[in-house]
Amino acid sequence: MSTIFRPTKIEWISFWVLMPIISIATGLVMFKHRFYQEWEVMLGAFTAIYLIGLLSWYLHIVSMHYLAKLLPKLSQTIIRLVLLAIVHMVLITLTMCSYFYGFDALSLFGYQFDEDSFRTGLWVGVFLTLISTSLWQVEYIFKQWRLSLSEKELIEQQKLVHEFENLKKQINPHFLFNNLNILSSLIAEDAVKAEYFLNELSKVYRYLLKNTEEGLTSVGDELDFIGSYYELLRIRHGEAIRLVLEVDAAARGCYLPSYSLQLLVENAVKHNVANKMRPLQIEIYIRDGNLHVVNNLQKKKSNILSNKVGLSNITENYKLLMDKDPQFYETENQFVVILPLIKIEIN
Repeated sequence: MSTIFRPTKIEWISFWVLMPIISIATGLVMFKHRFYQEWEVMLGAFTAIYLIGLLSWYLHIVSMHYLAKLLPKLSQTIIRLVLLAIVHMVLITLTMCSYFYGFDALSLFGYQFDEDSFRTGLWVGVFLTLISTSLWQVEYIFKQWRLSLSEKELIEQQKLVHEFENLKKQINPHFLFNNLNILSSLIAEDAVKAEYFLNELSKVYRYLLKNTEEGLTSVGDELDFIGSYYELLRIRHGEAIRLVLEVDAAARGCYLPSYSLQLLVENAVKHNVANKMRPLQIEIYIRDGNLHVVNNLQKKKSNILSNKVGLSNITENYKLLMDKDPQFYETENQFVVILPLIKIEIN
């Protein structure tokens, strides 16, 4: 059997993990409270959605493998991803049409087509397809790196390792499943809030995927990304986490190593208590030509093991990009990070 038609291990894992979530989310969007109140609807709709999803998933895999065989080189990555995005968007649109229009045409389980539900379902499908495709591309990039053995391609290999680690870090299961669980709850409780949450989550992943190859990001883009990332935290934690931004327009035109602010915000949330009584406040502001990231210090009693990989990564990135190092220190009440701004002159 040709490898084009044979899913890999990680592709199978992505199916077994994500397809039940997709089936439940789609069922909730289509049938709302009936999906969990009427067991006939839940069982029947879940099964139908799951089986159609299996066929859709397999077509996604075959199309991706075919394009990888047709355009295997790293230099062809952009055109391969563009074609893959087009094909996968067509497939997910057809899949969602088969759910919403098909169930309506056949009067399955009393479903009647609703345009707002269809739009929400399509957004959910597009987002989860983006996640699945990203995971598959991680695997493909890593395999290409392992096949790249010549000494001449050593620099390219190191770049691919960096991309792989970035993607693996960005699409970590804990972060993904936490947000998918929140999304599933919001779909049943508040469709408007669910759509807003999904929109912010899409912005986060678009930024992460867009910047995998970039070593530098403008302060403005990084702050816009942190704004979306904070919205996810705010929906999850409520008023327990606060973000204060005071960065002028001039500083927004400077640059930082990609993902620096996300690593620092994530680090603050991970290691500190955050609740309504003791909110965690993260401040990002400019002082003396540097970007300061400061959070109030209220460490968790159960010490979380930290190898400080995130802070080390930021330091290493600065060593590659300029001769100034970031500073990290604690006061009695605060954890302070000072990031030098990188200025690039454009002639």
